[in-house]
Parts: sequence; structure tokens; C-alpha cells
Amino acid sequence: MPHSARAALERLKAGNLRFQNNEPHVYQRVFEEFDVDAGRQDPIAAILTCSDSRVVCEMLFDTGIGDLFVARLAGNVASPEALGSLEYGVAVLGVSLVVVLGHENCGAVIAARSGQAFEGHLEELIAAIRPAAADCESLPEAIVANVRQSVAAIQATPWFAGLLAERKVRVVGATYELESGRVLFLE
Repeated sequence: MPHSARAALERLKAGNLRFQNNEPHVYQRVFEEFDVDAGRQDPIAAILTCSDSRVVCEMLFDTGIGDLFVARLAGNVASPEALGSLEYGVAVLGVSLVVVLGHENCGAVIAARSGQAFEGHLEELIAAIRPAAADCESLPEAIVANVRQSVAAIQATPWFAGLLAERKVRVVGATYELESGRVLFLE
């Protein structure tokens, strides 16, 4: 069953408010009444977020198992693999809302701002973040710039561009404050 991008975004905002106020109801119910349909999934949104262990989207948005289709990659980089995952969420699972979720004190953004060279695939990952962080004066500014860079990368792909032009999908950025639990949508 398709979910509208607007309704999905409102549901995420409401869930995050419950999380901030320590009033979760969906997530708690998952533990009390564990019920997963092994034959299908019907997420309301696809989320590209960081692989940071403190960023648990289902908790942040007070959603249950199966409600979110989450791609996790350090620094929430829109790599080809991440883009393919998001395309799967939209094309196969029918989500109409894609969220790029960054977070405060992101180690990948900190590494990109450090000027340090890294070895192996880590250098490729950090190199993808450097353009966003290059001209930023502060870490919070660099985190927002990195989210915006990933949003722009998603929107620029021919596949997503076509869906965006037809208003079949919405792509938004957001940042998560670790200490307060608040998610700020960049609209």
C-alpha cells in the first residue's frame, strides 16, 4: 500500500517528538506484541543514514519493524550502493519519501575536515565527504552541507530526477541531535 510523502514525513515528525519526550508507543509495542509479516514489507519511507551505532532510525522516529527501509553508510554518503538501495525502496517497496539523515558529531565528517589521508576504501568514503565539508567553518555546518550534498546527489541521478519531476517521490535532508534526540528537517 503506497504512502504519500507528506503523510510519511508527518508520521516521522510525530514519532520523533514522542521519542524526544520519552513517550514512545510504537517501538514499545514491537517488544510487547512482536508481529512481523515475513512475506512482505510496507515501509513508509526510505532513509539513508550514517552507520553510527547511536543512530537507530526506528527508535528516533518511534516506528516499528518494517516501517522504515534504512540504508546505513558512514557519513550518509550517496554511493552507488546506497543509491541502488534507495531506488529499491522506491521502485519495489513503493515508498515516496526518501530522507538523508546526518547527525551531530559525525566521525566521518570530522575525518573529512581533518585533512588526514586514510588508507583503503576509507579514503574513498572520506573523499566523497570532503567537497561538502571543505568551505565550512564549523562541524555542524559541515554536517548539514554533507546532508545537502547527498540529497543533491540523489536528486541529480536520472532515475530519481524523473520521479521528482513527476512528483512521485520527495527527497529531504535532516540532522539528528544526539543529546536531545531531536531530528531537524532541512526544508
